[in-house]
Amino acid sequence: MNEDELYTFSLILCDNEIDRDMEQFPTEELEKIALLFTGKTGIFDHNPKAENQCARIYRCAVEKDSPKRTSVGEEYACVRADAYIPKNDNTNHLISDIDSGIKKEVSIGCAARATVCSICGHDINGPECVHKKGQIYDDALCYGKIEDIYDAYEWSFVAVPAQKNAGVIKSYNMEVDLLDSLSKKLELQGGLYLSDKERLELLGYINGLKKLSADGELYRKQLANDILKLNAFSQNGVAPGVLSSVIERMTVDELKAFKAAFEKNEAEAQLAPSKNEQRNKICDEYII
Repeated sequence: MNEDELYTFSLILCDNEIDRDMEQFPTEELEKIALLFTGKTGIFDHNPKAENQCARIYRCAVEKDSPKRTSVGEEYACVRADAYIPKNDNTNHLISDIDSGIKKEVSIGCAARATVCSICGHDINGPECVHKKGQIYDDALCYGKIEDIYDAYEWSFVAVPAQKNAGVIKSYNMEVDLLDSLSKKLELQGGLYLSDKERLELLGYINGLKKLSADGELYRKQLANDILKLNAFSQNGVAPGVLSSVIERMTVDELKAFKAAFEKNEAEAQLAPSKNEQRNKICDEYII
């Protein structure tokens, strides 16, 4: 499949913030999650039926936000993924739901070998831990740290995810995302530094613009040729040299309107009644 046949969007799978279940993925575990979830299928409500498969992750990485801190003072980090959905009659409704924000929240299904207590470091569900999640002990919040993640099953669209920030962050409009990032960098003084990801995206964007430009130029030439042909067959045609000069300065919308006007005039000329028909009109209207 080519890019035109795929709908792509970005989402946050999880982060290192404490979730609604008072559990947390430590930052070092996020790298494992990013690796494990690359290529994994998206479904609905963690229901692993084949007909529930709706999307697939093609790229996944950990992103950090140094100025931003979690509720326990750690540098914020999340697993950001890019996913795709084939465009067809069966997926149009889902794509519309994502674009409109109806399908937004997501949740992941994975396997971990331990959930340890943030206070004592023991298995939070084991006999050695006497602490309860959500309680404060000596000014420290008790929560479970999900550690040693070893498998990833799927990710799902859900109504209420455990992770508050997990969900679609945008349909992946690379042009807006990239150009907004570059604009902010250009506003700063000094040299412009591009990450490898930005560099590759910018190259892809430029190549896409080249293709669009070539397609647009081809369409423009076709419109111009159509107008010149219509003019040649017109009873009141304009001198070809003059018309070509005018066409060169027209926008595509103006060319389309000009062509439509030529076609209308040509149709009216071909369907014009003869002089005898005009003289012998008996009635002008029919009521059926």
